[in-house]
Amino acid sequence: MVKNCVKMGNLGLGSNAVNREDYEGAVRLKVAIAAVATNDTVGRVMSLLNRALEQEHRLEAAFLRDNTGACCCI
Repeated sequence: MVKNCVKMGNLGLGSNAVNREDYEGAVRLKVAIAAVATNDTVGRVMSLLNRALEQEHRLEAAFLRDNTGACCCI
């Protein structure tokens, strides 16, 4: 999945999309990043951890921290 992130630069979806006001490209980039994050195991755990923290679900966040090694990524 990391290789796909690198390849996105070849599609014209780089961070300059917003600077050039290429909003369609920026939207494609946002969707591609979200897809990688949810399909990637580490990305999925980090997404769950961030959601638990945002929603103040402390027990869920602690479980993810203690059982997945997610604390190393924060």
